[in-house]
Amino acid sequence: GGRARPMGRHPRTLLVRIFNGLVGYSDGLAMQESLHAARRLSLVYDTLLVLQHKHVYTIGKRPNERNILADEDELRACGAEVHKTRRGGDVTYHGPGQFVMYPVVNLREAKVGPRTYVEGLEDVMIDCARGFGVQA
Repeated sequence: GGRARPMGRHPRTLLVRIFNGLVGYSDGLAMQESLHAARRLSLVYDTLLVLQHKHVYTIGKRPNERNILADEDELRACGAEVHKTRRGGDVTYHGPGQFVMYPVVNLREAKVGPRTYVEGLEDVMIDCARGFGVQA
């Protein structure tokens, strides 16, 4: 934690898209993949998607089975979507009232590595939480 580190050496344009209402996980993923393809070709600016998902559980490549307290059929019966993802990690829940931000950024153009970028995001989130009196 602590101070956010500057990322990149030059001012950059960031398009921020804020969605009203709930976005299904599949729709959000399709937007990310489309933006990623366009960004790789320099057809769009770096973009930050800000949205809320419908009730969804994502299961990463290495889930801890103890963290899944119901099977997929039970979760779906409660109105939740369940998606297996290509990302690493465990089980994650997203739902109404929880804002999710998906950055689609050309890190090579920003001259920053993935680890430094993610650590910078973590610092920003910790500082933001601290501003609201939450110790993170």
